[in-house]
Amino acid sequence: MTFKHVSYLLYPKPIYYLIFLIIFLSCQEKDASKLVFDLELVKIDSFVVKRDTRFKILDHHGTSGNYLGYDPITKSFLVIGQKGEIIDEVKRSGEGPNEYSNSLSTAAFYQVGGGIVVQSANELIWYNENWEIKKRWKYAPSFGVTVYGGPRFKTPYYLRNDATTPFVFTSFFPNVKVPFGEIQSLSPNGQIIEVFESNNDSLVWKLPVDFKQYTAFEPEEKGFDQAPVYHLDENSGSLLLTFDHSLTIGSYSLNTDFELTKAISLTEDKFADGGKGKNIKVFPVTDQGLGILRYSSMSELELKRKNEVNSNYTPLRDSELYRFYFIDSVTELVQEIPFPKRIEPNSELLPLGGNRILMRNRDREDVEIDQSSYSIFIFRKKEK
Repeated sequence: MTFKHVSYLLYPKPIYYLIFLIIFLSCQEKDASKLVFDLELVKIDSFVVKRDTRFKILDHHGTSGNYLGYDPITKSFLVIGQKGEIIDEVKRSGEGPNEYSNSLSTAAFYQVGGGIVVQSANELIWYNENWEIKKRWKYAPSFGVTVYGGPRFKTPYYLRNDATTPFVFTSFFPNVKVPFGEIQSLSPNGQIIEVFESNNDSLVWKLPVDFKQYTAFEPEEKGFDQAPVYHLDENSGSLLLTFDHSLTIGSYSLNTDFELTKAISLTEDKFADGGKGKNIKVFPVTDQGLGILRYSSMSELELKRKNEVNSNYTPLRDSELYRFYFIDSVTELVQEIPFPKRIEPNSELLPLGGNRILMRNRDREDVEIDQSSYSIFIFRKKEK
């Protein structure tokens, strides 16, 4: 080797420094992304509820660990223990002093004041632990949503300042389409949520939304087709909001009157469905991330083929069409996480806190239903 060659190796030109630096940084980024997104969804617990009628779990109590359910067949509220035992079963539909006569849309544990809060289109009721009415509020929202068949949602309530009674969304429920064009014309500044403030018996419009952040269409345009998908966290005082056909997720502070604190706008290439899927659920995961559940439909031709093989096939119950995605709120990088098998995707999907989520197991089709079984999963870093 000549001196010229040796000097060339010992004293490389600046361009080689640049190439080396680019390669080094790209490797560092890949390693960092692996560390951040090394997550998996793992089953950690399960329980069975012995009951021959189908009910729905609406809420989870963070302290007692109990679950609140509703059975539309028997019109009963169920308090279910951590092992699946039915602790309490109560009927309150009627005209009596501790009863309600309107169709309920929501129910939840009132974890701050104790007891249960239930909601209809024009009424909010606070029950104590003995299912006696502690407070009943009447209100007349500008726009109402009537839900038949008993409560289907967790009551969307939160607290502000030193208030000891809840603030509640009157007509804004996950995955329920509402006429946003009409609503924004009713509200003074284009807000989309009417809130009943029970501490002063008032209705106030909240959350002005610029729909251009979430979709290419305005509510009054023909191409607009959006239903809200959100997670209301009364403990952290935040609202995670997206829409079923949107690739943007906004985080709003309840403590500062729905101030937008963070907006994450993703691109179609981040998702296996090419952005053509549908958001079903959004919820917090870890201290700096969030999770979304998406559903990907299929073509009519593919659906026809499926039905030829199985006449009972329904896409909405096909777990292979669902995927979880973890999104880092700092880097905005996305990781796909497979949806677990033998889980009913079009049923309860209840975030429990601590990166855990409750899901209903799929019923066996060859046996008579006399129980409901559930699994608890956790999002955690993969074990190496």
